[in-house]
Amino acid sequence: MRLTNLTLVLCLAMGLGCQYKYEKTPAGGGGDSGDVAGDGNNNSGSSVTPGFADVRSQILAPKCLECHSSAGGNRGGINLETYANAKRMGNALVSSVANDFMPLNRTPLTAAEKRLLTQWVQAGAPENPIAASPAPGPGQGPAPAPAPDLDPSNPEEMDPSLDWATVSGLVIEPSCVGCHSNPSNKGGVNLETYRNTLRDLEDVKEAVEKDEMPLRSSLTAQQKKLILDWIAAGAPEFSNP
Repeated sequence: MRLTNLTLVLCLAMGLGCQYKYEKTPAGGGGDSGDVAGDGNNNSGSSVTPGFADVRSQILAPKCLECHSSAGGNRGGINLETYANAKRMGNALVSSVANDFMPLNRTPLTAAEKRLLTQWVQAGAPENPIAASPAPGPGQGPAPAPAPDLDPSNPEEMDPSLDWATVSGLVIEPSCVGCHSNPSNKGGVNLETYRNTLRDLEDVKEAVEKDEMPLRSSLTAQQKKLILDWIAAGAPEFSNP
């Protein structure tokens, strides 16, 4: 009788031990829990600021380099093949795609592509991706307030530089070179290069001020202000560092 009772106790103990192990295993983190949100390779969402390679592969290469590259003739005097060139043109790029001025006569960027480009420019146009800073620990004080977001759907929030590349990309390229470029050069005016535009600068200023150009449409208030401010500043080829 005592042997039978002992056997029963051992069986119960083994059964409870197995049940405990079975129930604890999933909670311990093994198996296919699907919890990969903390994976450092997860680039979804805004946890990682894109780098130039992301912007080039997803936006510049498929949408811009057909025209703005050495092979494309550096249309409008703009080349976006290198990191330095793209960074210098950052605000101009955001403004031009926000207005759907660019890509010229092609499908505009999607909302997601605009957000990616804007995020990159806001972050200072980093060459390499930047991971989000970890939350501060106890006693470390609050994290610094993030910079205010620029809305890529609101061009008025952009701050274009006063230089040839910006003015060409935002005003002359989308609104003027359709007529004033080779081979037509309507009115004997070619605005494809900085030197050519300087040569006809007074005529350009007068046409813009009187809303005489472009013939088929009108410049936006922002475009008009940009090109007139640029002319008033002496039409610099490069912006001040």
